[in-house]
Amino acid sequence: MLVEVAEAESKSASGLIIARTPEPGDILLGTVKVVGSGKVQQDFVIPMTVKVGDEIMFNYGTRVNYDGKEYFLVMESDIMMITRQ
Repeated sequence: MLVEVAEAESKSASGLIIARTPEPGDILLGTVKVVGSGKVQQDFVIPMTVKVGDEIMFNYGTRVNYDGKEYFLVMESDIMMITRQ
């Protein structure tokens, strides 16, 4: 699935909000934008449990550019939590 990640924020001592790029090992929050059909097992497909629009928490993904935007390519097994919309 492709997941769009909101920019992480941190606050300076004076309260200024600073956007930062996610680092390897961060726990990320994002919105599912594209979902495949599922995992192929021999002669059948195990359907995905997430759908487009779900918000998820995950800790691993590969950065990819798709249609001019940056996303994370995430396997369903790397999802830590799903929040339905």
